[in-house]
Amino acid sequence: MESPEYAWEEALKHEGLLDHTVGRYLRSLSPTLGLSFEDLKSYGWEGMLHAVEGFDPEHGTKWSTYAAACIRHRLDRAVRDRLGAGAKGRDTLPVLTSLEPALELPAPDPLPEHTKLPAEVEWAIEQLPTTQRLIVCLIYLEGLDDAEVSEALALSDDTVARFKRRALKRLKGMLV
Repeated sequence: MESPEYAWEEALKHEGLLDHTVGRYLRSLSPTLGLSFEDLKSYGWEGMLHAVEGFDPEHGTKWSTYAAACIRHRLDRAVRDRLGAGAKGRDTLPVLTSLEPALELPAPDPLPEHTKLPAEVEWAIEQLPTTQRLIVCLIYLEGLDDAEVSEALALSDDTVARFKRRALKRLKGMLV
């Protein structure tokens, strides 16, 4: 494993990818969440460091594709924590990586053991558009109901239901 300094240097080389991914993600969010570009970028760095640590070119994935997915995953987790933990008073999910102590940054959150998903399901969820992915994660992984999601995202109940229906249809198409 490379040193944390190496990981940080590699992550800094790809700040343009981080800015692009965070910018696209921010445009897809409701302004009522109160998250700024800088807020999201700080979470995005955590995803970028995870990508540097975990990238394996032998899997046949391009670096930029893998890094963008890691960044989006961390951004999704940050938004879910902001919505889910505050909405029901739940504790935030556990944090763990080997880079955390050296860089003094919170690390990407793994799924709790009781919600561990098969790799193909995680991959399929990552392929969903941002809003659909967020709604699916809030409902099926965080346990919020449709009404709580619509209130948290400032969307109508019908819109949440439509996004959920479309997401489930896409997931079924990818997994069957």
